[in-house]
Amino acid sequence: MRIIPKRTKVRLEFFKGIGIVDLIVGMVGVTIAALLFLSDLPGHIAISLLMVVFFIAIIVPIDDEKGYMMIYNAVLYLVRFKSFERTTEQPVKKSTQKESLFDTLFKKGETPDVFDITPFTGITDEYIEYNGEYYGVVVEIPPVEFRFFTEMRQDNVIDRVYGGVLRSVMGSDSAEMIKIDRPIIYDSYVKSEEKKLKEIKEAYLNGLLSDDELTKRVAIIQDRIEKIKNLNTKDLVYDSFHYIVFYGKEKKGILGIARDMVETMRQADMDCHILSEKELVIFLKYNYGLYFDEREAYSLEREQYLDWILPKKIEFTTRQVKYDGVITHNFRIKDYPTLVTNAWGAGLFNTPHTRAVLKMKPVERYKSIRQIDHALEEVRSQYSDTGKVSKTMELETHFQSLTKVLSMLQGDNETLFDVNVYVTVYDYELTKKEEDYKKGIKVNEENFSLPLKKKVKRRMSEDNFKSTDLFMQQFEAYASASVSAYDAFRVESRGIHSSSVAACFPYVYKTLNDANGICLGESAGIPVFINFFKRDKDRVNSNV
Repeated sequence: MRIIPKRTKVRLEFFKGIGIVDLIVGMVGVTIAALLFLSDLPGHIAISLLMVVFFIAIIVPIDDEKGYMMIYNAVLYLVRFKSFERTTEQPVKKSTQKESLFDTLFKKGETPDVFDITPFTGITDEYIEYNGEYYGVVVEIPPVEFRFFTEMRQDNVIDRVYGGVLRSVMGSDSAEMIKIDRPIIYDSYVKSEEKKLKEIKEAYLNGLLSDDELTKRVAIIQDRIEKIKNLNTKDLVYDSFHYIVFYGKEKKGILGIARDMVETMRQADMDCHILSEKELVIFLKYNYGLYFDEREAYSLEREQYLDWILPKKIEFTTRQVKYDGVITHNFRIKDYPTLVTNAWGAGLFNTPHTRAVLKMKPVERYKSIRQIDHALEEVRSQYSDTGKVSKTMELETHFQSLTKVLSMLQGDNETLFDVNVYVTVYDYELTKKEEDYKKGIKVNEENFSLPLKKKVKRRMSEDNFKSTDLFMQQFEAYASASVSAYDAFRVESRGIHSSSVAACFPYVYKTLNDANGICLGESAGIPVFINFFKRDKDRVNSNV
């Protein structure tokens, strides 16, 4: 078992559950109430009492969030633009991300453009560009049959191999794990079957096959080709694709980290590769939706990339973000189980119809140690002030987890990361339901199962993850879950040491798609292609 420590950023409490911000808000409320009480306004006593009740109410947490923060978020939501549309074919050069966001969200009299809320500004070679401020390099990570590894081999892959990769992210650099759903492209299998067809015809011309043998074999291969083409065009097969993105100001630095990762991961028989320019374009496009033909990217010029990637319209509501009308629900994980196993993120990251992002920013060693020291002092103080058994047990667990992490930071070459996990649910079923409703088509509720949003939340809850649907904070959710180094909720992030971050390791569900293989059937809804002539250290013969 591994641990995810409780909060390493424990806030200072003057009273039970009352921090410094709560105290300031309360003092403001007392001042206002006192001024009203001393005024000559009609009913001033009743008004002052109501003001006291109001300020007490906004300090009391609602779903772990203070009332005054909900009011603050509501004000921000009301003054922002809710809809952004493509008004130009080419993006306007930005100044800085912060200025662009301010101008876009709060300036009046200008038409908001999708380009203005897009963090990346271009793609060149292996780099995603962010207006010259920093760059991103993306590495695709293939899954392995992690379930069949011994515990010792699992620990080695996580702690030494993958953990070593994460610990190479230092200083101002950052990284994020991203999972997206993509259709599996079977073009190579079509070409392989067409090559076999050509070889059979050559064998017939050389007198190696009879007319009857030629007819039967050609029919079999043509049937295979037709089925594979259907998988490419009609019956698309979607699977989880995993990536890690490295961000930094120095191009050579992050490219070096990515290249070192490719070499390091080969030790675990994982053939990672750095995405090329066209692959980056396709990757970014899939972060906004699923339904397009990725082959189009290979005919684009560099100046056409952003126009092809970005949706025509992005809309924000209190609980949803819509990309060209497609409804998405956005969650942030706000609490984690204390004890986790290897590959604790597999279920969270491999849920169908979702996009998952784990952002990680390294904390300097002296800062991380000082942060945990302060947290331990505050937990010890709270422990001495509480009288409830349940609270005492909670604080004991918190103290023990922080102590263990502090020990690893000081003696085991661990790195502390500020971590946030975001999950975006693409709800195509609800989108269709809304479209039918607008067209006046009667919706048969019996045709719809449990709402996808509830399914995903329930699955997260079953794995002991607590989430928030970011009510009136959907723009922050969009900005934080985007492919960028920006995280609007970093102040609320969880401090997790590198070995436990690496243990997230969601790359565990491998599909069998051998090059030049034959489709034998399906496994978990995904076609299985086997090449009986393939040999490696795991497959030393052709037995099934």
